[in-house]
Amino acid sequence: MQWKHCWIFLVAVLMGAQSPQVPETKPQQSTITIKVNKAGMFSTFAHNHLIKAPIARVNVDAARLAGEITVMARDMKVVDPEVSDKDRAEIQNTMLGPKVLDQEKYPEIHFVTTRVEPGTVPQTFRVTGMLELHGQNAR
Repeated sequence: MQWKHCWIFLVAVLMGAQSPQVPETKPQQSTITIKVNKAGMFSTFAHNHLIKAPIARVNVDAARLAGEITVMARDMKVVDPEVSDKDRAEIQNTMLGPKVLDQEKYPEIHFVTTRVEPGTVPQTFRVTGMLELHGQNAR
């Protein structure tokens, strides 16, 4: 599941935002950027995408290095800079529709950390967790 890697990066950013040097993360002021890269056997027919979404809910416990975020699928916006407005709208409809996110049936996307380790670069983290997408958990 390619989304998993995007969310791992996202939670790492949120965990870093709770360090003493950085102000507290506020969901109403927080936006995520997700980069979806093509991969696999049919990658020559696919495209990379850039998606932005506001964070609906966040719960970070900096002392325990644990966190949980929720994003409303309907709020995710395709912002691919290299495609036309028409193509961007088509990608958006496909992403939110029943073939991909099925946002009407599964309106929320959740990520809960299960393990957080310091990264190799200061103020970065390697985050592992459970992604709930389509009502299913994935590691």
